[in-house]
Amino acid sequence: MAFLDIKDLKTVAVKDDTKVMGQAIRCRMIGMNNIKELEPQLARQEYQVKLVCCAVEGNGVVLVREEAEEMLAEGVDEQVVVTHVAHGEVWVTLTRQMEKVDMVMNQLEKLGGTLKTMNDVTVGRLAAGKFSEDGQMYRCMVEDVSVREKKVVVRYVDFGNKEELGIGELFELPADLLRVPSLAVRVQVEGVERNKLEELIDKENVSVVVENKLGTFFIDGKKVTDTYIVPTLPPPLVLPLHCHVEGEVVHVSPGGLIWFTPATLSNSVDNMMDRLAVLSPTPVTRVMVDMACTARYSVDGELYRAKVKEVINEKVRVFFVDFGNEETKNVEEILELPGNCLDLLPAAIDIVPARSFDEEQREVVEELLCGKKVSVKLTVEGGIEFARVYVDKEEVLFGQERFSARR
Repeated sequence: MAFLDIKDLKTVAVKDDTKVMGQAIRCRMIGMNNIKELEPQLARQEYQVKLVCCAVEGNGVVLVREEAEEMLAEGVDEQVVVTHVAHGEVWVTLTRQMEKVDMVMNQLEKLGGTLKTMNDVTVGRLAAGKFSEDGQMYRCMVEDVSVREKKVVVRYVDFGNKEELGIGELFELPADLLRVPSLAVRVQVEGVERNKLEELIDKENVSVVVENKLGTFFIDGKKVTDTYIVPTLPPPLVLPLHCHVEGEVVHVSPGGLIWFTPATLSNSVDNMMDRLAVLSPTPVTRVMVDMACTARYSVDGELYRAKVKEVINEKVRVFFVDFGNEETKNVEEILELPGNCLDLLPAAIDIVPARSFDEEQREVVEELLCGKKVSVKLTVEGGIEFARVYVDKEEVLFGQERFSARR
């Protein structure tokens, strides 16, 4: 069964805003005798149709329907070739489409140096680009353009991987290759380590079943899975009440908290930092909230223990557990933490000071407290736990008193 719009051709007027308004297009079904039987299934469903600009006629643009991109049907075991693995996603080509991939690649190889350099490079354009690793020409889609740096980010639509190229490294595709749909299909995955998925690349007898928009992979009929255990750290030390605890203030946060490390943990932290300094850790296979990891702090480039607080797209918010500060990193900057660094308690303990301060006073508080030997004393009043900070047995005064507490 196939869709065919009238004469496969439609002319759309081009206005100043260059927007093409949505409208109904009459279609006829090829190979169907009784369309009414399908009406309940087709009605009110969403479909995607790609139109390719083939010519300009006066103030109109001639658009021809492109072949629909191959999709993975829900609940169907599909034979595939895995072509690329990224964070949380796998790019595959249906086995039945591999001949078409070969056809595209053979045609690009024959065209060689005859392709014209693309002059009008914009996001969304389909082009030919030379992959840096093998020097071969591949079809690619422009995902980002940096005019200032004369660079573009492209995704190779028949394999799924992407890279940065120079604007001048993109070439015009002939019309017949523009009409061929993207042959790589993205499959979202959860619960499988990246290295196990990468082992499937170019392997035979691989299939995938998509259910609720998530894919499950099989090789030789056996499910690809793992028993991935998220590395975590023990909970931080709980400071005793009504006692002076000696240590060091390691960070003063913009939110008004003070991060304190007891002296009893200082030597252990120093030893652990020495171990991290000689490591060359690899990126984690999967980034998950609350997992323990290590990451380089942007200010000094050193490795520190961290905990993942939030993951949004390819950005990860981490908390440096031994020093109290936070930073946003790229997914590939989240590195594995060795097992011998997991047992040490997080050294930074957050305390609410009895004296409040605002953002403008934060630097003053840092100068008063950070890098000095201090002691803190925790008290509870009115159901709220707060701390006073002392240097040489004298309370350090800053900001405004929160409570009229008994010293």
